[in-house]
Amino acid sequence: MSSTTILSLPAELRQQIVAQTISATIDKKGYHITTPFSSVCKTLQADANEVLSLWLPTASADPLVFVKNPDPETFKHFHAFHQLLNERAARLKNSAWPGVSEITIQVFDQVWNGTNLLKGTHEVWRMSMGAAVYSSQCCDWVTRLEGLPDSVKTVKFDLTLGVKETEAVREAEESMQKIFWYRLLQMVKVIVRPSRSLLSSDRVSTVQYEVVGTFPEWMEDAMGTPSEVELKYYRGEPVSYGEGLFAGFMKNVHKKREAIMLEMKTAAEKKAKKQLALENAREKMRKKMMVKKDFGRRMVELKKRKREVGDVGEQSSHTSNGVKRQKTEDGSVFR
Repeated sequence: MSSTTILSLPAELRQQIVAQTISATIDKKGYHITTPFSSVCKTLQADANEVLSLWLPTASADPLVFVKNPDPETFKHFHAFHQLLNERAARLKNSAWPGVSEITIQVFDQVWNGTNLLKGTHEVWRMSMGAAVYSSQCCDWVTRLEGLPDSVKTVKFDLTLGVKETEAVREAEESMQKIFWYRLLQMVKVIVRPSRSLLSSDRVSTVQYEVVGTFPEWMEDAMGTPSEVELKYYRGEPVSYGEGLFAGFMKNVHKKREAIMLEMKTAAEKKAKKQLALENAREKMRKKMMVKKDFGRRMVELKKRKREVGDVGEQSSHTSNGVKRQKTEDGSVFR
């Protein structure tokens, strides 16, 4: 029995499969609508050409529209891309198409543009500084996102590290790695929840932001362990990114932090019990020493009293003997 391949399927089914793989990428150079089936063979190329001219992204599909650089040129191309799709929907008489409703911004394809990430710790520091709360890019991002079409209801930030970023961050010290992530997450929070002076209230209410991607497994333990700052200023409670905006992206880190906090709590309880037992032992020893000291003091006083009583008795004896001798001597005189 021969196995079924995509080429053996009817053209309609092949084109349905191809249509599910289409995505659009927008960067400073323009927009690109592609499918991995292009250039595989003439048959699939023909299928791709057929469906590419009809493609309209839907909200129910996986993220299909990727933005690689939120600068004026990129968003200029995005608006041209959106206009193309609107005209296509009108040509196809698809009045139900709502427009592009979701975009995904691939953060590490553009945030560190122009930075040589392979120089180690110094460059990681530059990366972390670039992701600082007060970075000018934050304001730029907010401004560009405010200019998105009203049809865009969801903006996803893909924080998956690229190859160059992974190499640079991984070579850095653990403390620098944590600073890098803290600053990056802070930047995203500022972009997502900017002040009213940066983003109009209507856009705040209509756009939903999400953080997606894969947090590097090799960083989970480091991020899960409270830093010295957290231990000092938060009394051991680690800064939590496992809720809300970062719940999905940081879920494994959140689990590790909970486990580490439990270990810390257990260790603290054991230490407290040990300290209490030590204090009890010291108190018991102190009481024992006090009893011994008191007993010694009493014995000294008792001996002292005995000596005093003995001295008084001896003195009385001497006095009595003296009187007897005096009487004897007196008697001998009268005789």
